Amino acid sequence: YLLTRPVLSGRLARWLLQLSEFDIVCTTPKAIRGQAVIDMLALFPEVEESTLSKEVLGELPEVVATVVEEAPWTLYFDGSSTTNGGGAGVVIINPEGKTSALSFKLDFPCTNNVAEYEAFIMGLSTAREMGAERVKVIGDSNLVLSQLQGSFAVKEATLAPYRTAAERLINSFKQVVMEHIPGVTNRYADALATLGSKLSYVQEQPNITVVRRETPVVEAMVQEELLEEDDWRNPLRKEFGGESNIKDLKDYVLIFGELYRRLPGGVLTRCVGMVEARRRLQEVHDATCSLEPVTSLYRRLQRKGYYWSEMRKQAADVQANCPKCSTVPTTEEAFTVSLAEDWRAPYLAFFVEGALPTDSKLAYKLKKTVKRYFMDGATLYRKGFNGEPLRCLERFGIPYKMVTDNGTPFVNKQ
Repeated sequence: YLLTRPVLSGRLARWLLQLSEFDIVCTTPKAIRGQAVIDMLALFPEVEESTLSKEVLGELPEVVATVVEEAPWTLYFDGSSTTNGGGAGVVIINPEGKTSALSFKLDFPCTNNVAEYEAFIMGLSTAREMGAERVKVIGDSNLVLSQLQGSFAVKEATLAPYRTAAERLINSFKQVVMEHIPGVTNRYADALATLGSKLSYVQEQPNITVVRRETPVVEAMVQEELLEEDDWRNPLRKEFGGESNIKDLKDYVLIFGELYRRLPGGVLTRCVGMVEARRRLQEVHDATCSLEPVTSLYRRLQRKGYYWSEMRKQAADVQANCPKCSTVPTTEEAFTVSLAEDWRAPYLAFFVEGALPTDSKLAYKLKKTVKRYFMDGATLYRKGFNGEPLRCLERFGIPYKMVTDNGTPFVNKQ
């Protein structure tokens, strides 16, 4: 070809000069006939042992080349702005399904849109450092995604540099697909953003680990208590089977192997053995003995959440033998004061003496409403909406504090 060209220039001329030192003779190849191939095969019989290709000479076998495209990474982002600062949450999922969750604290004043841009940019930057080339970005910020897609224009000066930085970061990837989803379905990233916005750093950054638990902690901490033969709880426990965690038996409930007593009003108290009962009785009495004797020891034990079969009797005996508690006035002595102007007087007179008002209308009203009240010691209580006891107080008395917006009567020297 080089020798037949009339004029050569460029690389062809240089090649011809370099080949001129060799004695090269160019001949035109002749066609190879089929008889020559047969003669050659006859000269080399050992070639017959080799496997001949069934392909037709001059044709290439069909080759199918399959290009497998790398699966994209998935990026969820969300931002949050509160009075304590901002937060950004990022969830990155690689093609193998491994998840990386990141929460950022934005310790500077920022709006919610700025926090969304911060989460978007930090999420893409982290994905690029992890080696991602194709990313599918999912978020609930319609403004950020629409501005980056060109649907919305940027009118706020604070968002303009964020959009520029985000576009430069997007151009560093082979492919970035953005998708908008409702905020309800973006709860994972939203929780991380809220966590970052609520945290306050003092010195070091905290390392937070979220552990998944499939069973309640109270169920995992259940310890079977060995009861004595004469324990008062044994007959009740025998009435309960082992098929369910919670069963009701009259006023008793068995929850995770622990026996509870249901008091009037739905209050649950834990049933304790006699050894623990004596210890709890002494602890509550020592803690409340010096207080004002308004509530009985039995009622205080109920409020603490304890119950045993002889609790009322033992609590009364402890108060009777205590020098401080024995000075509690009796029911009759507690109402020797004048009750003429006290709204509780008819109820106290009915519970203490069984007396009814002389007026028939007032007596009928008292009989109708007295079921809502009860007495414990020298104190009148009313049953609440949920059955909880409410202590009845006087309607009027000496005020502890007076609050007014008219200061003239109090500062006027005249």
